[in-house]
Amino acid sequence: MNENNKLSSLALANIEALASGEMGNCDATQYARNTRPDTKPRTGTATTDSQGYFSLGGVKFSEGKIGKNKNISYTYDLGYCMDSPGNCCSHSHVGKAFNVAWSNM
Repeated sequence: MNENNKLSSLALANIEALASGEMGNCDATQYARNTRPDTKPRTGTATTDSQGYFSLGGVKFSEGKIGKNKNISYTYDLGYCMDSPGNCCSHSHVGKAFNVAWSNM
């Protein structure tokens, strides 16, 4: 089989998969189809609790350097799925905070 035939077989397999609605291992119960993971920058303010923690999306953050009942500012990247034909994005990526950083105000 020459290289042209190999490419033709691969192209045919891709066309068949697209025609049948297949997207590799993109299980619709776990992934949003025709999207890809991305993030949007976000900022906010909070007051740490009596143990020096603040919560973002139900997750507590602190390195013990903030202090109790302190006003802080924070930045993070919020996960979402953006349009991207032929790709998949995990539902668990949506709403997840990435690259969280904070400082005293």
